[in-house]
Amino acid sequence: KYNVPFMNNMLEEIDISIEEKWNDFFNYIYKLEIFKNTEIVIDTSSSMFWREYNGQNFKDKLPINVSIALAILISQCNNKNRVINYSENPNFYKISNQSTPLFAIIKEILNISCNNKLNLKKVLKLFNNNLPDTIFIVTDNNFDKNILNIFKKTDIIPNICYWNLNSIDL
Repeated sequence: KYNVPFMNNMLEEIDISIEEKWNDFFNYIYKLEIFKNTEIVIDTSSSMFWREYNGQNFKDKLPINVSIALAILISQCNNKNRVINYSENPNFYKISNQSTPLFAIIKEILNISCNNKLNLKKVLKLFNNNLPDTIFIVTDNNFDKNILNIFKKTDIIPNICYWNLNSIDL
């Protein structure tokens, strides 16, 4: 019912059963502390509302919905309630905490400005040498192996989980 890509068909009111299921899921994951020192870079650009299959593009909810769900989960589990936009000029974006309905947080995230290029060097600078253990990057763009060159000059390297949500390649 919280079908993000088709906003004209998205509910305009909160669905209590979805909110309760999300809260149960969140509480379970939060107790595991797996995202305690993790940050997330989220792509909400227009290409996230489409998927490619057999050389054809079609509307699909999977990339944007997975991106938003993971962003909310990580940002609330790390108690920072923030995400980083996928951009050449990335910034932290504050989002509401767990007490805010999921429905409202989804709408907040959809208003974050993104583009099709990520400047990972600028993402790392946002942390002022206080890097998280892991940085998730969720997008539909291919991984640019050249960005690994920025790590050649440093001993401190966070785990980078780069997930191309529009790829069927492993």
